[in-house]
Formats: sequence, C-alpha cells, structure tokens
Amino acid sequence: MKIYHAGLVLFVLGLALGGCGGSANKAPTKMTTPVAAKTTRTQLPDGVEVMNVALKLPNMACQNCAATIRKELETIAGVSEITTDPKTKLCTFKFINKEKVDLKSKLNELSKKSSELEDWSLIEG
Repeated sequence: MKIYHAGLVLFVLGLALGGCGGSANKAPTKMTTPVAAKTTRTQLPDGVEVMNVALKLPNMACQNCAATIRKELETIAGVSEITTDPKTKLCTFKFINKEKVDLKSKLNELSKKSSELEDWSLIEG
C-alpha cells in the first residue's frame, strides 16, 4: 500500500511540475527545432498548392504533447516533415495539397479531439 501511495504522490507531483503529465527531463523523440517561423505558399503549374506551415500551439507543454501533435497531424493527407518544439510552442510541417483539402478546417477538427491542438494559430508571413 505504501508503494502505491508513493507512486501516486510522484505522479501528482509530476503533473504539478510538468503541466500535462509529460516529463520535462525525457529525451526528445523525433524533435527538431522548426526552421520556418512563418507560413509560405507555392502554387505548382499543375494547380497543386505546396505550403510550409508554421503553427503556434500554446498547449504544447512537453515531448508527450509534441508526440501527440505529430500523430494527429500525420492523419492529414499531404502532411510531412513535421517538427515540434515545446519550448517555443512552434510546429512546422510541409503540406502538399493534392486533394484540395481545407487545412484550417482539418486543424479545427483535430483541435476538437486533441487538447494539445486547441487554440492553434497559423503564423502568416
């Protein structure tokens, strides 16, 4: 019983210090510092839009949040090269829009089921 209580105390303490239950001391996984700090768009001759997207994500507090964000963004067709940085709360990715997807609508849908994506904002250039 004492071991259970000690574990619970450590878990609660971790929540209080880490914010979201993630470990601030955990080694980064698949994280690189975002290169672009703004969103850019390029139209290819065949009508396909290529975007380098930069998002500000105020709810990204740790590496666990960053991993959740990457997992959610990977569900959008055409998204690749995802980078996340919990320290700056920035996320960048490449979006090749072959299917004429409304990216903002997709991000709004994802933000309804993932608290890490709530209150996202597009950083325009």
